[in-house]
Amino acid sequence: MSQRLVLEVISGPHNGQVASVRDGESLVVGRLPECGLSFPQDLTVSRQHFRIEFESRNCRIVHLSQTGETLVNGNSVSTYELRTGDEIEFGSGNRIRISIDDGRKGLASPTVAPVKSGQPESEAGTRIVASTASCGWNLYESAEDQPGHDMLLKVLIGTRQLYSIFDFRRIGTSVAANLVDPGHLFEWIEPPLRDQFSPILFSNAANPEMADAINAAWGKDGLVCFGSTLQGDDLLTHWRKAIGMAADKPGDGMTAYFWPSILNMILTCQTAAKVATLLDGLTWLFVESPESPGQWRLFTKDDFSSELKKAGLATVPATKTSS
Repeated sequence: MSQRLVLEVISGPHNGQVASVRDGESLVVGRLPECGLSFPQDLTVSRQHFRIEFESRNCRIVHLSQTGETLVNGNSVSTYELRTGDEIEFGSGNRIRISIDDGRKGLASPTVAPVKSGQPESEAGTRIVASTASCGWNLYESAEDQPGHDMLLKVLIGTRQLYSIFDFRRIGTSVAANLVDPGHLFEWIEPPLRDQFSPILFSNAANPEMADAINAAWGKDGLVCFGSTLQGDDLLTHWRKAIGMAADKPGDGMTAYFWPSILNMILTCQTAAKVATLLDGLTWLFVESPESPGQWRLFTKDDFSSELKKAGLATVPATKTSS
């Protein structure tokens, strides 16, 4: 009976995910969506981090990254002959355990979180995977390009107050005319340049016409939608503090933490204590997945499953399955 090499993620945001390599084949692990085992939200993982080669029960790992290490059983390797029980570590706390399978046990898809039999799935093959992010919040994410972000935005708008931070310059559009109560995060920039260079925070309830602009901006790594218990100046102060402003000056945080590519990395790779300043006063964050076009992530402080079920969108727990 043919042998298969089993790769089981045992640590990190994708804990429980399983992939397999058949005899005579290879599999690349990295950040690119087309990798056999993909870690798109971890920017410390290279686009192609390492390759697993499997032939006649011989298994070899080949390190590909030029910026990050690949560790096997705690030791950095360039190439290494793997054996059952070996553990591979890479990126921000991702670990994979290696084992041999005789082909009699089913394996989960390498790019979709495993589903227990009898668990509900969304209609028309859509899937929302529920798990817990490293920051301690609930994480709901699309495993495929459906349901789309526009559908989730409608759910969010219908259930709670919605705010957005829009980086018009990064998205490549002009500042929307007649924005109601816009809040410029880079307050130290003098007008009129402030409109051009500062990301702008606004309430969607006060600016309903921005719904079309949000949909048009999706996928350009310059937009985040969120909910908050804070309002007005308190909300602006929160975000200015989160990006490192001090006394209306740039401060130390010149990186824009609201960009989805950075937010994804922070919320899925940092502990609750390290992101307390960012999350304090917020109730949820809805961002795109820049490395996976069409996909999204919803981080919520409280359980959001009931709202998704009411909208006809069932969640699939990303639970660990035996290999």
